[in-house]
Amino acid sequence: MSIKHSEHYIAVPPGRAILDVMKNQEFTHTEMAKLLNVSEEYFYDLLEGDAPLTDSIAEKLEQIFEIPNSAEFWKNRERKYREKLELIKQENAIPILELV
Repeated sequence: MSIKHSEHYIAVPPGRAILDVMKNQEFTHTEMAKLLNVSEEYFYDLLEGDAPLTDSIAEKLEQIFEIPNSAEFWKNRERKYREKLELIKQENAIPILELV
């Protein structure tokens, strides 16, 4: 998993939770890509946090995993991940002044 961080923030992609549920329910990567109607490449990018978890995918995950009302959980994970990425980007962009 592609976990990003800065001094004060950590961003864990929703793909980490997807992978946990997949393993628990014994889905393969290939099966999940087919069920989500995405390419395997896109699915791997989704797991890594490089591709967005869309509302449509969140709703499909709810159906595939058979976890009632979980679409909001997936949407929330995605939103929080993107927010943390932005904070990390901002923090890492701040130049560190060297003492002379």
